[in-house]
Amino acid sequence: TSNSLDFDDLLIETIKLFENPEFKKSFQNQVRHILVDEYQDTNMVQHTLLKHMALDDNKEVTVDSLCAVGDEDQSIYSWRGATVDNIIHFKNDFRNTKFIKIEQNYRSKQPILTVANTVIKNNKNRNEKKLWSDRDGRDCVRILRCLSGYQEADLIARYCATLFKHNKKASIALLYRTHVQSRTLEEALLKHSVPYTIVGGIRFYERKEIKDLLAYLRLIHNPLDRVAFSRVINTPSRGLGEKFIEQFMIMWDCEPFLDFKEIMQRIIDTVTTSKKEVLQEFLNLFKDKTAESSVIQTLSEYITRIDYILYVKKTYEQNEAEERLAHIKELLNAAHYFAQQKKISIDDFLNEVSLLQEKPAEDAEQNQVTLMTLHAAKGLEFDNIVLSGVEENLFPSPRSITNDAQLEEERRLLYVGITRARNRLLVTYARYRQTYGSMEEVAPSRFVHEIPKNQVLMDDASAWQVSQITNFFATWIGFAPVNNQIYTFNYSTPKTTKPLNKTIELEPKQITPFVLDTPYPGLTGSKSSDNIQPAKDLIFKPHQTVKHPTFGLGVVKAIEKRADTTFVTAHFAVGTKKIDAKFLRNI
Repeated sequence: TSNSLDFDDLLIETIKLFENPEFKKSFQNQVRHILVDEYQDTNMVQHTLLKHMALDDNKEVTVDSLCAVGDEDQSIYSWRGATVDNIIHFKNDFRNTKFIKIEQNYRSKQPILTVANTVIKNNKNRNEKKLWSDRDGRDCVRILRCLSGYQEADLIARYCATLFKHNKKASIALLYRTHVQSRTLEEALLKHSVPYTIVGGIRFYERKEIKDLLAYLRLIHNPLDRVAFSRVINTPSRGLGEKFIEQFMIMWDCEPFLDFKEIMQRIIDTVTTSKKEVLQEFLNLFKDKTAESSVIQTLSEYITRIDYILYVKKTYEQNEAEERLAHIKELLNAAHYFAQQKKISIDDFLNEVSLLQEKPAEDAEQNQVTLMTLHAAKGLEFDNIVLSGVEENLFPSPRSITNDAQLEEERRLLYVGITRARNRLLVTYARYRQTYGSMEEVAPSRFVHEIPKNQVLMDDASAWQVSQITNFFATWIGFAPVNNQIYTFNYSTPKTTKPLNKTIELEPKQITPFVLDTPYPGLTGSKSSDNIQPAKDLIFKPHQTVKHPTFGLGVVKAIEKRADTTFVTAHFAVGTKKIDAKFLRNI
């Protein structure tokens, strides 16, 4: 109707042109050489188009040369129509095809390629090849088992901080299966003052569904918040048109010191019965809710009462809806996690989230860690790659486990992730993942078992203390552990870690929720400065060193008291923050 063609239309209409014998003959007379790149990513329509371009009616090649370049081991886009069969069975459609294997790799060190080769050879639907490199190396790949997803994120952030400490221009990428995994990584990176950027996605707390639900909490926290009100009044749709919203805001402008509930109560008395019921139902959402209400209970209740899950399913296509629902689930996980850190109320939660939403100060001389899904990483390369969350039902995804073709594509996805690394590859997985407040035991991915144990060191980091992690990464990277400096913990050097000859299979043990949901069971050290006291027992002073659970160490610049609340302005590595003193600890 708009006289326009999208990309798929262009393909189909072009095939229709080739069904005209005269056009086909004219094309083949003029075009004598055809080169196609990334052939593993083509779909059946594109494959058909190539046959029209290069073959005559007898299925013989008519052009002087036809070259298709591709790697079936990197075919990872079946979800958008690509099929690996096009390159696997290329010779069936184009006779006398000569295969040329380009097996030398100029990017990765050999130990990384050894891991990639061993994993991908488990796929049956492929042409045999074996990558090799003249870039020798040793101890380039490590696999770490973590206690929980939170410890995993904290450990990864410490690894990145260690790399940047010795080289501000370090090239680092954190790869994960889905965007929902980014939240804990983002928070951990922020806590350790590590700058980051997200490719192909947006920051967790900037996602629409997260901002929608947080807006309800913000309206409870501040009934005068017009931005929050405008976001939630018709989300999900309540049948209130733009004209009604405009009139509501005009009335609010006339009475700026009244909150939204008072304005709405006045309007209820003047509208029709049907609209009155809608408005009253909206008002009832906020009945008996205060800034001190439980954030977990309120979030869970609102998601149900406003039918937000149904709203998402109706608004978006299935795949996108499922991704957004996974984000909502992760928001609830975040609320549970903060609650276990004694931040139970809506007020506490919003304070924490608002700090996490602030962008850290930029350092022009320092690189950023790149966060992205494995799909987005294709074609890129980094000196250091971290593959996180390599667990069953996460990677491979639940959908692929019962389908051989999809499982092979998941393995190809891992292969792509591994081969992004130039110098160093870190693979991590957790024993436990948080789901709606409870910790569920998870199994390492079957792909972990496929990685050659005689080539890779596998370590159980689930009980490591801070010093062990710091020394582990410093030793692995090739830097001597740094002790006795300000802001570092001074511990004895851990015992030498030996490679494991078999898969780690520790018996489950009883662990308190606090241990599961915090990066480490606790810190024990010889320094008196390691003992952190509650803020309520302290008097803050300018130039004093303090610690925040998210932003780490900082220096006090100013103190301000309002009624019964003390606010501290402190300078952290991520910038200057004004924070309620109850969230700070004196060092």
